[in-house]
Amino acid sequence: MIHFNNIQCHVTSYENKSAYSATYVHDWTKASISSINRYCEILGELLDNTVVTTGALRLYSAGSKHLIDDYYVMLITSIQNASRVSIPYLKRCSNDFVVVLGWNEVVKDKHSIARAVFLDWVADGKPRNGHTFMIMSRTRASFKLALRYCRKNEDMLCADARAKIWQAKIIDFWRSISKFN
Repeated sequence: MIHFNNIQCHVTSYENKSAYSATYVHDWTKASISSINRYCEILGELLDNTVVTTGALRLYSAGSKHLIDDYYVMLITSIQNASRVSIPYLKRCSNDFVVVLGWNEVVKDKHSIARAVFLDWVADGKPRNGHTFMIMSRTRASFKLALRYCRKNEDMLCADARAKIWQAKIIDFWRSISKFN
């Protein structure tokens, strides 16, 4: 939490997706003190223009929740605008992915477990030894082993996928063959 001229700013990271299929990720680690102070100033000015009354809160309890929804949208928009102007960001294109044959069957579960354990490890302060580190290392190794298996046996996994389609329907089989080639 950063305090600036009686304004408290919680500094967190979020992703903003634009209409151009690129993802902008604000990199708070590269933000200088002056850019964080500018963020706080801009956010303070934007939030000063956003007013919620106790009457709106009472109306919410009476069933008129659109006022609270509008207030929420204004808050999020203010935070996005302030960070867009003052905090450095990275642009990531959404079409940078590679199709891995066998991902859903072999790798997907191991990836989700490794990711969850990794986030726990980060929340723990990234220890270099201990129980959390050992679990993170093992789940990461398991994920990488499964991914390596898929890349090494790509032809076999492709043939297995075609055989499953063949068993289902012959017409779908020939459509999939033309897509694979």
